[in-house]
Amino acid sequence: MSAGAQQSKHRPGALKQQNKSHKHGKHKSKGSIDNEHGGRISGSTVRGKKHFVVSRADRKNQLHQLRSQKRLSVVEKKRAVGHADGAPFLVSLVALSADVDPAELLELVKRCDDGLDISCSDMGIVHIWFPRFKTRYAFHVPSRGDVTSVLDSAKASDVVLFLLSADGGIDSAGSALLSMLMAQGLPSPMFVVQGLTGLRKPAEWKRNLQRLIDDRVPDARLLCVDSTQDAVLLLRRIREQHLTELSVRQVRPYLMADRVQFDAESEQSVSGTLRVSGWLRGKRLSANQLVHVVGCGDFSILRIEDGQGRLLQEADPSEQVSLQAEANVDGMDAEQTWPTEEELQEAMEEQPRRRKVPKGTSAYQAAWLDEDEEAQSGEEAGARSEEDDEEELVSLEDEQKEKDEDDDEESAEQRERDELLFPDEVDTPRGVAARVRFQKYRGLKSFAHTPWDPMESLPSDYARIFRFANFERARKQAFHWQPEQGAEPGWLVTVWLRDVPRHWMDSYRPGRPLVVCGLLPHEQQMSVVHAVLHKGSDQPLASKTPLVLQCGFRRFRCRPIFSEHYRGNKQKWLRFFPPEGVCVASTYAPILFPPAPVLAFKELSDGSLELVATGSLLSVSPDRVIVKRTLLSGIPAKMRGKTVVVRQMFYNREDVDWFTPVELRTKHGRKGHIKEALGTHGAIKCLFDRPLQSQDTVLMPLYKRIFPPWSYEQHTGPAPLENMMAQ
Repeated sequence: MSAGAQQSKHRPGALKQQNKSHKHGKHKSKGSIDNEHGGRISGSTVRGKKHFVVSRADRKNQLHQLRSQKRLSVVEKKRAVGHADGAPFLVSLVALSADVDPAELLELVKRCDDGLDISCSDMGIVHIWFPRFKTRYAFHVPSRGDVTSVLDSAKASDVVLFLLSADGGIDSAGSALLSMLMAQGLPSPMFVVQGLTGLRKPAEWKRNLQRLIDDRVPDARLLCVDSTQDAVLLLRRIREQHLTELSVRQVRPYLMADRVQFDAESEQSVSGTLRVSGWLRGKRLSANQLVHVVGCGDFSILRIEDGQGRLLQEADPSEQVSLQAEANVDGMDAEQTWPTEEELQEAMEEQPRRRKVPKGTSAYQAAWLDEDEEAQSGEEAGARSEEDDEEELVSLEDEQKEKDEDDDEESAEQRERDELLFPDEVDTPRGVAARVRFQKYRGLKSFAHTPWDPMESLPSDYARIFRFANFERARKQAFHWQPEQGAEPGWLVTVWLRDVPRHWMDSYRPGRPLVVCGLLPHEQQMSVVHAVLHKGSDQPLASKTPLVLQCGFRRFRCRPIFSEHYRGNKQKWLRFFPPEGVCVASTYAPILFPPAPVLAFKELSDGSLELVATGSLLSVSPDRVIVKRTLLSGIPAKMRGKTVVVRQMFYNREDVDWFTPVELRTKHGRKGHIKEALGTHGAIKCLFDRPLQSQDTVLMPLYKRIFPPWSYEQHTGPAPLENMMAQ
């Protein structure tokens, strides 16, 4: 027997350690379950999506069905416009040169076939029915001298037909007009030239014009229309043209008026009913939703009729959307107590007494006058008539206004240069304590990471606006919303609008395009709107400058503030629009869901508009924190290692004690803090992380949240293009 077999097995003794078993709770452990089943697996239901094996023939059939559905949808969209039973192709004729006349091209189109059925509406829109193509066309020629007319006509058009000069191409005014249309959102463009056959080497002229077009609008072809056959080919091209879908028009109903009629109860009434007839496009329009008339405002619908005057839908007062644009503000909502009569009487007695002094008396001289002298001078001053005082006041105001207008441009350019050289730097005032002048400012440890409560110290205007708990969810719900009943797109309808002001109809000029757009839910309510803009002018543009903004179908006056565009919990306010890059313009305006193009115009003294910036809508959010930064600067007077004595940042010891907790920094990147005040004239001893250079400047950054001014106003006036180009 071997040695391994004779060796005995070890047996544990009585003192062996016994470990506690694992406490697996009330349920069975995995090991006990495996022991009970003995490796058997119980049948269980499969959760989630079932995966079926699809054969190759079924996959081919699915792909074929998807292609058929897409093709059918494309054909339906194409047949919805220009068909005998649908809306006509709306074509806007825009001349890009002063040498061409769109009326000549329109007359050539009218004579291209003997079977054309031609009619003209009250608004100047020429309707053409072409039996050979079984297609309907509608041509509109906006006034080239009116920028707003061209922009409004292109908003509702299916095709924009640009006319070029044979020898000149595009002039400066036409180039500016083309830039505006491209920034607004250009529908399907087409370029036409006339008179090439009369020039020498017409093929070379055409190639030059085609290169000019390719630089501005790629993939656009130039058509020569000099005969009736060319006009027929032009109509065929319009019929077969791929229609560009603009995002701002896909989710909203809109129409361009063919006929407008205003009905008032009497000649003294300030408002009346406006009947607008036209071809509905886009989405379904309900009588219970609100509409926006471009250049006029928001209105509610009274009823909708078809082309024969039959009632399609009448507004239901219980379901109609309210025109309330601002929230109800309770002025006593924040009040806790009401002053007593004694407190009111004391407040009235504490009001300063007005004193009558002779003309030309300064405030210093008036302070030394006795009461008797005041009474005598008051009698002498009372001898003058109130009319002379008013005339003198008006003349002084006019002189000051003219002086301000003359120096405005030069001062703006100088302030912009100073801002580029010394950004956000201000001089500490000597006559006012810094702790009083900058009492609304605060210091931040880190501008990017220090939190800032967006609901802190809000102005009273925030009680008038609306905000969303989740803006993205509200935007998706608004885009998917569609009324159950109403007029379908492609119908000829007459929309009755109630309470339209008479003064707008009196100022309305016949021939200008009138565009009516349906509003989505909440788009009549006021909020804080932000738009990303890119500067398109060399002139300085300061924050709170009066501008005319065009957001989608809306056009209004406002005074936006500019801020930087980056991700973060707060954005820095900009005093001037940066010459390069983009910035965000914020203002109070009606809610508009993006995407939507934005154009910023500067209104000149003669009423013309100058394009200064273009961009798109960013968001609608009152919670965007815009912070103004102010840098108080000081000069290093004595330096010894990391310790520096700084002067001319403050001028009294109390200000130094007030701003001691605020961190300091320099233009060369050094960081430090105030140790103590030296003397009584504002000198401070500072300690920095590194020694300073002699040419360095010590800065104290202070921050304050700012808000845009409430300056929303509907823009209604036309804008001459010639005056704009002259400027």
